[in-house]
Amino acid sequence: ATFGGSFSDLSFGNVAQTGLTASFLLTDLSIDGSLSTGGSLGSVDLVVVDPATVVPVQAGDANLDLHFDAADLVQVLQEAKYLSGTAATWQQGDWDGAPGGTTVAPPAGDGFFNQLDIIAALNNGLYETGPYDAAAGAPTDTTAPIQSGGVIGDGQTSIVYNPLTGEVSVDAPAGTDLTSVHVNSASGVLTGVPASNLSGSFDIDNDSELFKATFGGSFSDLSFGNVAQTALTASFLLTDLFIDGSLSVSGSLGAVDLVILNAESVPEPAIPLLMAPGLLCMGLLRASRCGHQSP
Repeated sequence: ATFGGSFSDLSFGNVAQTGLTASFLLTDLSIDGSLSTGGSLGSVDLVVVDPATVVPVQAGDANLDLHFDAADLVQVLQEAKYLSGTAATWQQGDWDGAPGGTTVAPPAGDGFFNQLDIIAALNNGLYETGPYDAAAGAPTDTTAPIQSGGVIGDGQTSIVYNPLTGEVSVDAPAGTDLTSVHVNSASGVLTGVPASNLSGSFDIDNDSELFKATFGGSFSDLSFGNVAQTALTASFLLTDLFIDGSLSVSGSLGAVDLVILNAESVPEPAIPLLMAPGLLCMGLLRASRCGHQSP
């Protein structure tokens, strides 16, 4: 029972005798309970799991889709339970009981999200390797399209793109710290130089995906460097880029817009080159004048 709280899926652990049949349990077990919105549980049925079909859940698979990937880390970072000292569920990062359980009832850990859970996730070697069981479907994708009309300092998180250099950066609102950013490119346009500011054990840099996550820390504005192709248009990027992430105070990034830097807002490295012909002409003219001076 909880007073002032609630729960959804719940595992009591391995509390029952093994080998019990459905016919026995239907005559042996009785149940009652309450909903957070009021009222009883209503009709409750029995599911007896065939041990031959049970897939042990692996550490890191927070969303229980049988994949361990960036979407799982964004989910737990949005909950902001890491090293908070407050109780955490499997879906919030309590993974140190894995492997075990099922996707319906994941294994219980120590009840918190801490270094032990990160170690368990790193040790299984399954991160970003695809499904860890043949029963898996498509991985969960929580990234969302970006919006048009962004302006630097507009009060919402922005993806900033420089068409001259291919630089991609993240501009967070003033006073806002992030714990993760996940950017997907549907067309795989992130083919520039290797990304900057990625050094974490779970960070990702490939042609279709950029991911930065911090555990126990945070960041605000972030540049990935010149990771994208140059000369991409706003209309293209609005259909190609998808983003998700987490705030240090918990929650998602919310709506994220696109900022395209124009020529006026980009430092002009070409100016010295444009000046060079003029300086050369001035030098030649001066030399010519000097050549015509009387001895």
